[in-house]
Amino acid sequence: MTHTVHAMQMMLRLCDKFADDFDIRFNCGKSVAVRIGKRFNEKCVLLQLDRKDISYVNELKYLGVHVIAGQHLRFSVEHLRSKFYRTFNCIYSKSKASNSEMITVELLKSYCFPFLFFAVDAMLLSSSNIRILENCVNRAVVRIFGPCDKSSLDYIKLCTGL
Repeated sequence: MTHTVHAMQMMLRLCDKFADDFDIRFNCGKSVAVRIGKRFNEKCVLLQLDRKDISYVNELKYLGVHVIAGQHLRFSVEHLRSKFYRTFNCIYSKSKASNSEMITVELLKSYCFPFLFFAVDAMLLSSSNIRILENCVNRAVVRIFGPCDKSSLDYIKLCTGL
């Protein structure tokens, strides 16, 4: 991470030198760059690593965190939502047979929440991202306990520790 494209190219040259000195190779096919700032969508010089161009992308994944190009640093939680629903639907279909909502709630906490809240401490969440994550929990509660109004939903979440 650098403040200018020139500074990034200088860092990449250091990486090239390190790779030459220690006889290692970078996988340039997995290397991408994202621009953040007022001129994020302006065309600029391509960065190079190991004499190969690095492409600019609108979104990148780093250690499970999705960073989005834009004027300000932004993150995406769509991948967290899809993993949560995939896991919840699997658990819910298997736990329905037990006829116990509390068992399903505990399975939700144990298996689904880790997917939903993965790396959120490392992200600066926007209000829309928070609504997306909160909506996931709300929809799971409605699916477990049945349709209810907002006050009942909030009460159920409070009583179950959700």
